[in-house]
Amino acid sequence: MYDIEEYPVRGRRPVVTDHIGSVKTEWYKDTNDEIRTARNADFIWALLRLCPKKFREAVIVEVLDKQAIPTWAGFTAILYPEMLVISNIRYCPMINGPSNDYSTIYTVLKHAQKISAAMGQGETVITFDLAIYSKAKEIQWRFSDEFSIVVVSMGGFYIALNFLSLLGKKFGDSGLDDLLIESGVYAAGSTSALMKGKS
Repeated sequence: MYDIEEYPVRGRRPVVTDHIGSVKTEWYKDTNDEIRTARNADFIWALLRLCPKKFREAVIVEVLDKQAIPTWAGFTAILYPEMLVISNIRYCPMINGPSNDYSTIYTVLKHAQKISAAMGQGETVITFDLAIYSKAKEIQWRFSDEFSIVVVSMGGFYIALNFLSLLGKKFGDSGLDDLLIESGVYAAGSTSALMKGKS
C-alpha cells in the first residue's frame, strides 16, 4: 500500500485568473507541422466515416448496418503500422484513504508522475471524475512547478454530461424537450434529467 503524502497547503483556493496566459498557445497553431498532420488525418477520418457506400441520384439507397471505416484508434493503427504500442496493464498499490481527500489526490498525482518517469514518458496523463478533477486541478494550480508535466483530465462521461447540460441551457426554451417527449424517444422525467446534464 502507498503511504499517503500529506497535502501541505490549506486555506483559500488559488485565483483562476492568475493562470490566464500561462498556457503556451503556439503549440496549438497550424504552423506546427505535427499538429497540421494530425488535424488533417482526423479530418480525413471524420469525412470517411460520414460517407455512405451507395448513392443513386444523390439519395442514399442503402444505409449500412455496419460502419465500413474503423474507429479512430483502428484508423490510426492502419495509417501508422510502424508504431508498435506495447501495453502493460497492472494495478497500482492501494491507498488507504478517502478518494476525495486532498492528501489522497496529492499522493495519486505524485505516484502517477513517478510511474510515468519510470516508463520514460514525457508527460503524465491522469483522468478523474468531476469531483476529484476539480480538487486535482486545484492542487496542480497551487504547485504548478511540481506538476508542470501532469495533464489532469476529466473523464469522458462527465464531459458528455456537461455537454448535455450546455445543450439544455442553450436550447431549453426551443421545444427540444417537447420534441424528445412527443417523439417517444424519452419519457418526461428522463428528458428533464437529460436537459440538466444529470442523466
